[in-house]
Amino acid sequence: PHGIYLHLYGADLGRLPDGTWCVCRDRTQAPAGPAYSLENRFIVSRTLPDLFRDCHAERLAPFFRTWRESLPQFAPRAVDTPRLVVLSPGAEHESYFEHAYLARYLGYTLVEGEDLTVRDGAVYLKTVSRLHPVDVILRRIDDRVADPLELEGGGFVGVTGLLEAVRQRRVTVINALGSGVAHSPALLPFLPALCRDLLGEELLLPSIPTLWCGQPEGLAQVEQRLSSMVLEPCFARAGQDPIFGDRLTRRQRTEVLDMLREQPAAWVAQERVGLATMPLLSGDRLTLGHGVLRTFGIVRPDGGWEIMPGGLVRTSTDVRNLLVSVERSGGSKDCWIVSTTPLAATVPAPASVESIELRRGDGDMPSRVADTLYWLGRYIERSESTARILRSLLIRTMDRTDLEVLPEVPVLMRVLTGGKARPSEEDGLPPWERLQHDLLALSLQPRRAGSLKKWLNDIGRLSLRVRDRWTPDAWRVLTQLTSAMHQPSPDRPVDSSRLLLLLNRLMLHLAAFSGLAYENMTRNLELRITDIGRRMERALQMIELLDVTLGRTAARESTVLEALLEIGDSAITYRQ
Repeated sequence: PHGIYLHLYGADLGRLPDGTWCVCRDRTQAPAGPAYSLENRFIVSRTLPDLFRDCHAERLAPFFRTWRESLPQFAPRAVDTPRLVVLSPGAEHESYFEHAYLARYLGYTLVEGEDLTVRDGAVYLKTVSRLHPVDVILRRIDDRVADPLELEGGGFVGVTGLLEAVRQRRVTVINALGSGVAHSPALLPFLPALCRDLLGEELLLPSIPTLWCGQPEGLAQVEQRLSSMVLEPCFARAGQDPIFGDRLTRRQRTEVLDMLREQPAAWVAQERVGLATMPLLSGDRLTLGHGVLRTFGIVRPDGGWEIMPGGLVRTSTDVRNLLVSVERSGGSKDCWIVSTTPLAATVPAPASVESIELRRGDGDMPSRVADTLYWLGRYIERSESTARILRSLLIRTMDRTDLEVLPEVPVLMRVLTGGKARPSEEDGLPPWERLQHDLLALSLQPRRAGSLKKWLNDIGRLSLRVRDRWTPDAWRVLTQLTSAMHQPSPDRPVDSSRLLLLLNRLMLHLAAFSGLAYENMTRNLELRITDIGRRMERALQMIELLDVTLGRTAARESTVLEALLEIGDSAITYRQ
């Protein structure tokens, strides 16, 4: 639509020691970083509000507002409300946080490849209700894996048949598939001549001096000056580091030269330039590191460009490390474009007076999300049930060694272990020590079957997959919930009393989540499906608890019944 293929552009800018700037790399594939910039701005402006206000820093919100308003206009079909989705590789990807953050901020549905399907040349979103046509895909995946049918297969990152839907102009992919070719550093040596030929002017910012080894003169220069060059593949894959010529041994140098002569067109060489340094906070002291500013531009339907007034500064770990990458333990900074005068308030355009149909967003929930929420509800309830039984056992046994007068203890242990309680004589430990050891293992060992820590890890894994569905408060509670049983340092082992404190704190986090879910979250399909999982699990847990305990102990059954009332949080009600 509109003859536009590149909608989002990123440029990595480096500041040289003499104060001049150059372009280190063009980012045209699926430029990462705009949501990181926004999140950094939120954090810094709230941490240093007075400084931020006095510096008159340009706001980022208008840039994202323009982006959000322009994307629907690229829909291939004329509809009042086109459906837009953000296509992510999934929760395992290193930038998944940004994908979820961006989807929430723009108000679009976050999807993975398995959430979309192609039918009759059109792309549809698979939801719990029906298939919904998709008009615009804001992709955060590489184009080479976008369609496993025609491109690289071996995974579920892409959407089978996506290229055919694009050919038939039934869906718009942003950025267009194939735009990653402009990402290649092999184009950098030719940009000055291309700019003069196409635009009749010189480049406003130079690139880092680059040689393409596919040209004989370029290869000859690289062979002579390898020690002062940095080699990069023309089309790098994830995790492929550049080769620094001055760090090669004599043998490695020979091997690199042989590789270049064998495949010269696959490599470029750049001058090793020293980027300016900037202060970094490492622990409680200041250090120096290198930084690269990545800023962004978005194209409007009229062909004009909107440039982000700021960007993401990525930093190296220290001044000796020239690899500036967040993925390699680097950091990031917020970039301020400051003004000498106070900024005028940004007033949004008047809203349309046309009447619109109000509807809930239930229909856009992918089936994968529904399945994840169902199991998340079950694991939350399973964690609470396990924590209640563990706490009941700890309270009864932490100051008692005469376990034979506590008939409820072996019964409750059978509930926790699924009827597979180990004999107390195992490992030669006395029964009381064996029990304490088992309670600690069932609480803190993530690899122990049925352990509380395992259920909490599952909650963390599943909640991350649907991070865009949570409010900020609910996400904070979920984060605290999954870390509530965190094992302290080895030199401070957990004993029974500390374990009881951890369990009490966990119960508070579980109660906080339940309160947020039932009082603050919208009564939509997401909450109902999570609640179905919780109530299903609660019924199963209660059935198992009653099945194992009731009618199995002839003597002193009252103590077992008292434990059941306590676990069910019904002791006070019973006494009243």
